[in-house]
Amino acid sequence: MHTCNVCQKNFASLSVLKIHTRVHTGEKPHACHVCDKSFAQSGDLTTHLRIHTGEKPFKCKFEGCGAAFARSGGLTNHVRTHTGEKPFKCKFEGCGAAFAISNGLRAHARTHTGERPYLCTFESCGKRFVESGHLQRHIHTHTNERPYKCITCGATFVQSGGLQAHMRRHSGERPFACPIESCGKRFVESGSLKKHLRIHTGERPHKCVTCGVAFTELGSLKGHMRTHTGQKPYECTFVACGATFARSSTLKVHYSRLHSKEGQLRQKKKEDCVMRFLQDAGFTIDREVRVSYSCMDETSQKFSRIDAVINFPERNLRILLEVDEEQHVDRETSCEVARMNDTTTCIRLGGEMTKLLWIRFNPDAYKIDGTTVHTPTAERHATMERLIRDYEPVKDVAVKYLFYTLQAGEPAVFSDADYPDSFKSWVI
Repeated sequence: MHTCNVCQKNFASLSVLKIHTRVHTGEKPHACHVCDKSFAQSGDLTTHLRIHTGEKPFKCKFEGCGAAFARSGGLTNHVRTHTGEKPFKCKFEGCGAAFAISNGLRAHARTHTGERPYLCTFESCGKRFVESGHLQRHIHTHTNERPYKCITCGATFVQSGGLQAHMRRHSGERPFACPIESCGKRFVESGSLKKHLRIHTGERPHKCVTCGVAFTELGSLKGHMRTHTGQKPYECTFVACGATFARSSTLKVHYSRLHSKEGQLRQKKKEDCVMRFLQDAGFTIDREVRVSYSCMDETSQKFSRIDAVINFPERNLRILLEVDEEQHVDRETSCEVARMNDTTTCIRLGGEMTKLLWIRFNPDAYKIDGTTVHTPTAERHATMERLIRDYEPVKDVAVKYLFYTLQAGEPAVFSDADYPDSFKSWVI
């Protein structure tokens, strides 16, 4: 019997003891020739090299699956997606959660205990994590290290799993099959399959602690929580835009519709149609009128651009016309309101006291009490022309939503929590 003189563990052979001592010394003599990672045991190096070679010797034997893995443990865990086996059960009273892998249970147990044993040691950070893998991912935010490199296209990744999933995009492999016979969908990543299965099971494991709404994905819950906190961390970086959003997906839609070449061209075509009608109707219009916000903050470079301005000095009236493609559903209501408010403020601070009418004209379909309405273009234009010709200003500032969705006779935007009551008094 051979005993470790550090921790007093006993081993049957001297060679096994030597390998064990590397736990204490930190020695890692087995180096990867591709990425310079090192390992204490040769077997670990052999397994690691499969990340670079793509070798996957452990194959799933379930008919029609074909999934393969670099590690035997990966295959064992995968097989449970076919069998539904979840042998690792939570022992906390009243919980009943079960997991296919032991790591899942360990991480889950910490949601009961509140334990976060993995501490980031970078100076002034101090964040703690439930799982060691979460800590490792976090550390890369400090080091910017991306050690896993694709040998096909050179893309680099923080985690080996990211590289493995990426390699499947080159090979076209989708090893994770939905076990529901009538479905047959396949996925590149096991996590995508797990999320997909909730469509069949109806499981919604991520629950809002504030209002009780539940979601199939953690990301959806995080986005929902921002409706309670008001946080909008995703900011549009397009010049002088600055719109902020609670969800990254909303920002992507916003950018695509407003700032991409395709989006700008589509919007301009609809604007041009409206402007041609107004000019043919005899109105003198100024297009793309820029209003600087420097009057509120001398250091600000932000501004708003109004689609068209029509002045009626004899009526002491200025009309600010916005052609709102699809009612600007891709923009946050708070941003739209703030934009009108800030633009009005800067016009007033510039000494212009003319009465203002904002016309928010939607050229697309809309709804009235849930029923979709398609008003012919000629009828829309005629309605707008009558408003412009006949409007007699009473309020200093007014807003008119034309062909916007209505609910119980009011613009549906009124029901948005970000639409202030004080602003509703502007609407006619």
